[in-house]
Amino acid sequence: MKEEVWIGLAQLSQRPGTGVLMDRNLAYATVLGLADSADSFKKVVGDAADRMGFDLLELEEEEPVRVRQLRCEVPAAALRLASEVSDTREVRFSPFYTWISE
Repeated sequence: MKEEVWIGLAQLSQRPGTGVLMDRNLAYATVLGLADSADSFKKVVGDAADRMGFDLLELEEEEPVRVRQLRCEVPAAALRLASEVSDTREVRFSPFYTWISE
């Protein structure tokens, strides 16, 4: 299968000491990356999250961007990230949405 840009919603847990989320340790973010299947997308997202000090808890609504565009309107910010992924071959995350948790 050919690689293409995929999009999904990632739930992430910040590891102790990472500090990116300050006093919060869970986040959701839209994530985009190059993959040839849902399984390979989950792997590349998990690897990128790991390098940032996060654990990927869940990946939802994953599908190729081209399929998402057939179903609904994709926000311009996500399309800009998709273009960056195509150019750099690196996973991109939208801003993180956080909350305080135990």
